[in-house]
Amino acid sequence: MDLHESIMNQNDMALNITKHLFSKEGKDKNLVFSALSIHVVLSIIASGSKGATLDQILSFLRSNSIDHLNSFVSQLISIDSMFEQLRAA
Repeated sequence: MDLHESIMNQNDMALNITKHLFSKEGKDKNLVFSALSIHVVLSIIASGSKGATLDQILSFLRSNSIDHLNSFVSQLISIDSMFEQLRAA
């Protein structure tokens, strides 16, 4: 899976979380959450999971494997670091 497809999958997951939160909690409230933080935390949990739990997390994150999750998060961190360096320049 390439970076573009991974980002599209992460965006899809974020939109699903947003729809769920707004349908259950957000009608009359202000909500703030970080979809990227949720993705990273679930990736960490997936690294220590196996069996049905791992399968469910991978499915929710729309990922093929732990290696794919690790690669995706690593690429995101690299991109963020690059933008941070550009902002500092």
